[in-house]
Amino acid sequence: MNEGTKRVSEPSQAPPGPQTSSAGPKTSYWDKINAISTLVVAVCTVIAVLVAGSQLRDQNRQAKTDKILSLVAKFDEKPMREMRAKLACDRLQSSLALFKTRKDIPDELIVQLDFLDTVGLLMQREAVDRDDAWFMFSDSVEHYGADVKKAAEAEHEAHPNDSWNTHFWHMNEAMLRIDERRHIKPEDMKKFYADDCPTADRIQASGKPAEQKKPALALSNNPAFR
Repeated sequence: MNEGTKRVSEPSQAPPGPQTSSAGPKTSYWDKINAISTLVVAVCTVIAVLVAGSQLRDQNRQAKTDKILSLVAKFDEKPMREMRAKLACDRLQSSLALFKTRKDIPDELIVQLDFLDTVGLLMQREAVDRDDAWFMFSDSVEHYGADVKKAAEAEHEAHPNDSWNTHFWHMNEAMLRIDERRHIKPEDMKKFYADDCPTADRIQASGKPAEQKKPALALSNNPAFR
């Protein structure tokens, strides 16, 4: 084999210098595409989570609103209003005589307390909004609570393990804190019951309390109003 043949068969030598791979730029390009895709997916996921969270909060808020409105509707039904009217007139006629024990509390008031105890339970479980419960029921809670406070204290002393209307009393404390009130004044209690009693003007004008079937202390001796 001659020298010319050798030159033809010998592979050409690459010129000195840095070597570049033809696959390098393509790999870098797809890495960028993958990174951008990952970022887009992450952003979309965050947006979806935020939207879902907002929708869930809206649904929860709407559920609480529907629940409080249903409670208000129940509280304003005719039987409940009639019981409150009778209770109010009886309390005005008795000059708001003190309930010394649970047995002294009339059935009409027990029904109201039990209903409001349910509202208190729902409020503690955050099934209804606290501010909504305050707006709709605080007057009844605070005044009924003051009216039966002495009887409730006597009941607790006699039966420490009894959980009678526990949720009501938690709600009562919360309402008083919101209103920054410690006690209900006698004139406020009279006005509260007068608003529910259709014959309040005649009762207050006569100035004669109805005959009491059970002994009770006068309003001035009621510690709930001190």
